[in-house]
Amino acid sequence: MNLLHWKEDEKYKWFNQIQVERGNAIRTFVGTDFKSEKVDKSYKAKRKAQKQRFRQEMKIEKYNNESN
Repeated sequence: MNLLHWKEDEKYKWFNQIQVERGNAIRTFVGTDFKSEKVDKSYKAKRKAQKQRFRQEMKIEKYNNESN
């Protein structure tokens, strides 16, 4: 009886491994294993925000200079 049970276990282990190799990662991974927040690897977002702030400040200065 133990031998049959062991064979079934081994069969399912290999079956699950084949499923993972095919891309069925639902069987092994849980959503909490992955990062919940995106981390920017470059400064692109920071540079973009600085450019937008600079442009906004330039518009304000231009408006103030025109009104004086």
